[in-house]
Amino acid sequence: MATAGNVALEALQALVGQKFDQSPSPFGRWLAPTVIAVAADGLSFGYEVREDMCNPGGSLHGGVSAAIADDIIGTTVFCSGWSSAYATIHSSIEYFSLARRGQHIVATTLIGDRSARLLSADCRICTAKGRLLVRVSSRLIRLSAR
Repeated sequence: MATAGNVALEALQALVGQKFDQSPSPFGRWLAPTVIAVAADGLSFGYEVREDMCNPGGSLHGGVSAAIADDIIGTTVFCSGWSSAYATIHSSIEYFSLARRGQHIVATTLIGDRSARLLSADCRICTAKGRLLVRVSSRLIRLSAR
C-alpha cells in the first residue's frame, strides 16, 4: 500500500474531475484521461474515444486499448509509494466488446499480489454505463530504487 505522505498519490487525488495533463509520459498526455478516482491500490481514469484512437472501422483500436491499460497500470504503480521502479513483463488481454468514436470509456486498475520482485495488476476498461470492453492482467518486475 501507499506510504503516508505519498506526494504522487496526493497530487493525483487533487486532480479528481480534471484532465491528467501533467503525466510524465508524453503518451499518457496524448491519451488525455480525466481522473475519476484515486486510491492507494487502484485508479479510475475516463477517456473519450477520439478519431485518432480508432481503427478504420471507427472503433477503439485494440492496440490503444492495450496501451491505455499499460499506461494506467504504470501510473497506479508509480503512485503506490513504493521506492522501486517496475516494468511490465507479461500482459494478457481479453476483448469483449467495441467502443465507438465519441464514446466515453473508463479504465480502472487494481494492484493484486506483490512479492519482493513481482507484482500483479489488473485493468478493466468499460463503457461509461459499465459494459465490459477489455480486461487486462499484467505481471510487473521490480527494476531498481527510484
